Amino acid sequence: MTAHELLNVLNKRVIKGTIPGEDLVQDLNELLQRFDDANYCRIIRRALEWAAIYDSQDKCERWGGRDEVKALLIQDIGIAAGVAAKLER
Repeated sequence: MTAHELLNVLNKRVIKGTIPGEDLVQDLNELLQRFDDANYCRIIRRALEWAAIYDSQDKCERWGGRDEVKALLIQDIGIAAGVAAKLER
């Protein structure tokens, strides 16, 4: 599976709430290694930060609540999927 396909699958699982936080972090860390592109890596790292926050109820509250953090996480994973698709061409 390509990186952008994997990112799309992760995004769907985040939306549905079917992926444990530690699995999400592990998968994002693996995807971080796929490309040596500064923009892609920056977005994946930002998604990793949101994933760590999303996994902690206390941290979520500091960022406007779990739904807000989830939306930002989904947004960054989606952006990373788009960048990955371009890099894979």
